[in-house]
Amino acid sequence: MAGEAGIALTPAGATFPYGKDPRDRNIRLAPSHPGPAELGDALEGLALCVELAAVESLLGAGQEA
Repeated sequence: MAGEAGIALTPAGATFPYGKDPRDRNIRLAPSHPGPAELGDALEGLALCVELAAVESLLGAGQEA
């Protein structure tokens, strides 16, 4: 979702050997030297993506596929 919004993140588990996060709950933000304004925009966008994903997950939790 963040990638579609133009926010690049490292793949899940990228900070672990072989990319395997044993608890599947670690992400790493890897800014490429943005200025303070760009970094603020990116963090705000990321937070919105996390909130939207959480809401979508909660709304879908009671529905069967």
